[in-house]
Amino acid sequence: YTRTEIDLGRCMKNAGVLAWLKSPVDGLMLHIQGSGILRFQDGSSRYIHFASSNGHPYGSIGKWLVDRGILSIAQADWPGIRAWAEKHPEKFAQALSANPRYIFFRWEKNGPIGSIGKILTPMRSVALDQGIYPPGALYFLEVPMLFCLKSRDHTGSFSGFVTNQDIGSAISGPYRLDMYCGSGVEAGRLAGRMRHSGKLFMVLLKNDCD
Repeated sequence: YTRTEIDLGRCMKNAGVLAWLKSPVDGLMLHIQGSGILRFQDGSSRYIHFASSNGHPYGSIGKWLVDRGILSIAQADWPGIRAWAEKHPEKFAQALSANPRYIFFRWEKNGPIGSIGKILTPMRSVALDQGIYPPGALYFLEVPMLFCLKSRDHTGSFSGFVTNQDIGSAISGPYRLDMYCGSGVEAGRLAGRMRHSGKLFMVLLKNDCD
C-alpha cells in the first residue's frame, strides 16, 4: 500500500494507533527522521522509533513543491514547507502523495536509537548511505551552517569528528549526509536549515591505508 492508501485506511484494520500528532507536517518530519520524542498534553513524553516501512521509495515533498513552482529552492526548507502547509492544508494532503513511503513505529524506553543500536549524540551522529559508507565508521566533517539567533539568520560553520550511526528515508547516494542535531525547538530549527555542501573525510588506521 502507498502512503495515500494507508492514510485512507485501506490497511489499518489491525494496526494499532500509538498517538495522534498536532500537524501532518510533524507526521512527515517523524517519518523522514525515523524516530523522535512525543510530548503529551499532561507533560509526559515517550520515545518512538522506526519499526517497519511499506517498502515504497522515498519521494521529496520539497522537490515536488519546487518542480511545480509553488516554492523556490531557497524556500523549500522545513520552515518554508511548514509555513506553506499551514496556509494550504488541503493542498498539503496532495503534496504528501509525492512521498509514497510510509513508516511504522514502536515505543522505545530510550532514544533516539541509531542504525547500530546506540543512542544518537547531537552534532556527532550522522546518517550516510550505508551501502557506500561503513556503519559505525569515524569521519571528519567540515560544513557551513545557518544558525538562527534572535530571529535572525547567522552563517557559522562546523568542523569535527562524526560517526555513521543513523539512517534516513532521504539518505541515498554518496553525496547526502544528515546530522542529528538533538531534540527541542532550537535543534529543529537548526536541522531544518541544514542543506549546505561540505567536506567529509573518512578516518582510517594508517596500516589500512598501505
